[in-house]
Amino acid sequence: MSLSLSAEETSVLLREYRLSIEPAVDATYSLYAKNLLDNEQALDYLQKIAHFFQSPSILVTASLFAKRYSVLTIASAFYAMSRYDKGLHC
Repeated sequence: MSLSLSAEETSVLLREYRLSIEPAVDATYSLYAKNLLDNEQALDYLQKIAHFFQSPSILVTASLFAKRYSVLTIASAFYAMSRYDKGLHC
């Protein structure tokens, strides 16, 4: 299993699966993943993004965020593994 993507493969992942290679230009709603492990920082972040989800409670916000986060972090990797026989270096 190869680890490197061709330019065409990368283009598909960037376009179709919102794979991000560069840091965000606007980091207003960005957070390092490791900071989600800190209860206080995670709660602050969820309160900050709650209006995007128009959710009635922090529990609903957390649920919606977790679903969206998992899709954005896993979809491109699974697509690359299944379509291009590419994997992550462990």
